[in-house]
Amino acid sequence: MSSRITQFLRSFLADQGSLSLPGFGVIHFDGSLGDEAPAEAGEGFPPGSLSFRPDAGVAWDEDLIQRIAAETGKMRTLVVSDLDSYLQFGHELTNISKPFHIEGIGWVQKDHRNEVSFMQEDSASVTSGSRSRKASSKEDRNGIPIPWRAISIGAGLTLLAVGAYWAISRLDVAGSFAKWRASRRAADSAATAPAPSVDTAKQVNTAPSPPPVTYPFSVVLEISPRERALKRYADLKEWGHDIRMTTKDSVRFKLYIPIQAPLSDTARHRDSLRIFFNRRVWIETHPDE
Repeated sequence: MSSRITQFLRSFLADQGSLSLPGFGVIHFDGSLGDEAPAEAGEGFPPGSLSFRPDAGVAWDEDLIQRIAAETGKMRTLVVSDLDSYLQFGHELTNISKPFHIEGIGWVQKDHRNEVSFMQEDSASVTSGSRSRKASSKEDRNGIPIPWRAISIGAGLTLLAVGAYWAISRLDVAGSFAKWRASRRAADSAATAPAPSVDTAKQVNTAPSPPPVTYPFSVVLEISPRERALKRYADLKEWGHDIRMTTKDSVRFKLYIPIQAPLSDTARHRDSLRIFFNRRVWIETHPDE
């Protein structure tokens, strides 16, 4: 049925001089630029004879619906359903940056700003938006087509580069955390290690220094809603963090890292994690309360 729909669209555009495409805009045919309108399905419109006006609010032409209903014997509702189904496929293509081909007429395309453009099937660009038909026809005569293939390849390479950057960044974060964790373990081991034995003779005049006293405390990373907290908890666990989570009301969840160290080191641990996560963190002595 889609091939017959394109024949109806093409014939209607040639006869009426305009064709409304809901969600896209209106294609106009200037018959004065050619000797006659195309008569066969395989023929194209004269170069530069089609122009386009973006307008997402247009509806199907009632004359088009009545013409298809009369020629096919279908009810009006079935004709509208067939037209909507055909155009829905076009919206799905353009929403993923793919051109929608209307056979015998041209291609409809959306860019990253969701702006609609049109290219006539003979590869001659036509007017879109505020461009004049005269300027467009001049471009057509110079043979400057829209490089859809190059645009698609460029977009693919950009996505590939972004994916590679994300993967490298993730590996770098894991490596940085491993270094920070190793330094923290070394500091904790030094803080809890027994004082070295000293010579008895030296003890006569020198009192041994007491080992530093360590206390448990936690660095709170964030307090988030349930969905955000569970996802963040899973990510941090995957990256090797000693992350803990607690909640009082099952609505807001606290994510924190427990630490055993002298209280004089709290600022150092807080600042290290603040720089590492690039966000504000704070110290709590009883995060589970």
